[in-house]
Amino acid sequence: MNNDSIEKKISDAIKKIDDIKVKEPELNWFVDLVSDEQLRIAKRQNKQLSIFCALGVIIIALSFSLYAFFFSAFVVVQSMSLIFPIVIFVMARLVSKEARIQ
Repeated sequence: MNNDSIEKKISDAIKKIDDIKVKEPELNWFVDLVSDEQLRIAKRQNKQLSIFCALGVIIIALSFSLYAFFFSAFVVVQSMSLIFPIVIFVMARLVSKEARIQ
């Protein structure tokens, strides 16, 4: 009799769970959500692209002006742009090796 009451309680609980009505969002809500997110991403990418292009133009203009008016400064800037990444790479490798040793 005890098993019957447990089975009845379980079946009643399952029926109650099945009877619960869950309000699901409309399909249009999901479509609007996706389109809004795509629009936001596109705006952010356009902003990043415009900043990248502006910085590229500024860097190229500075390089040409240094080359035309201050050739010695141009040579120094170009040599630094070669040396600094190598130094940073070597320092990063040394730090990572030290971190692995400890």
